[in-house]
Amino acid sequence: MTSMEVYNRLKENVLKTKREYDEGYISIVIQLGICSQAAGAVEVVKALEEAIFHQGIKNVVITKTGCAGFCAYEPVVTIKRKGSKPVTYCRVTPDKARILVSEYALKGRIIQSWTLMGKDVML
Repeated sequence: MTSMEVYNRLKENVLKTKREYDEGYISIVIQLGICSQAAGAVEVVKALEEAIFHQGIKNVVITKTGCAGFCAYEPVVTIKRKGSKPVTYCRVTPDKARILVSEYALKGRIIQSWTLMGKDVML
């Protein structure tokens, strides 16, 4: 496979993901840097995937990224819904992750105290 073929394949995957998001998909972004993994982010990803599967949700895309520099607040999860601003949750546990799928991803209810600006978090 040539480098141009690799580029075109990657480009099509990005455009497909963008179309899906534009058509009502919900994007869940979780940081999986070293600090995140040490704080339990891998277990949070598993809990998110299980909650999505068990609730039969088809319009959620989970994206794993690197460190964003919020070491003291890991694991950090950002959820993006079409027509809404992204909401960033910190110190997410597997139990919180399951709740976020049902409350924010499905119902659009923000749990303010779990966000980076919430009362449970001191910046």
